[in-house]
Amino acid sequence: SEMLRQRIIKSIFDNEEINNYTFYAHNLGRFDSLFLIKSAARMEDININCVWKDNSIISINILNNKLKRRIKILDSLRIFDDSLRKILITFNCKVQKGYFPYKFVNKDNLYYIGNKPDIKYFENITLDAYEQLPEKYDIKAETLSYLDSDIKGLLEFITKFSKIIFKEYSLNITKITTAATLSMGIF
Repeated sequence: SEMLRQRIIKSIFDNEEINNYTFYAHNLGRFDSLFLIKSAARMEDININCVWKDNSIISINILNNKLKRRIKILDSLRIFDDSLRKILITFNCKVQKGYFPYKFVNKDNLYYIGNKPDIKYFENITLDAYEQLPEKYDIKAETLSYLDSDIKGLLEFITKFSKIIFKEYSLNITKITTAATLSMGIF
């Protein structure tokens, strides 16, 4: 809900140590950013500045005027254009992306506990991966697990990728917003 998003934003700014941090979201520019921007825009003492390219958000800068703190959110997809699942495999990350029945979940079954949803409700899943999913399915628990692996997997990838880029080219990826700017920096 909007209230939850606002509480998260407030908790980030309440933590003095996070001032000037850069956060990453995979595919921020098309979907997730709309909810974040809407919620932050309705908050007192918050200013938002978005950088757009080709109808997609590249970065979001959020400033808390009262506390004089800021954060930046970048889209990792603009730097490494592939699915998070493939990226985590490519970088041999310990955390791998799970599977989720997007086509199954709706407002009427958010607390569903029962048999595993049919394979048709999952996208890009092999029969082997589907068979490894638990037979008893708890949508709330699976949602939290799925989100947890997404966040931890993205963190692991960004950490590995940033170390490689810094070691090889002395570039800080938090100053780079796209693959093109990364290429120019390397050049």
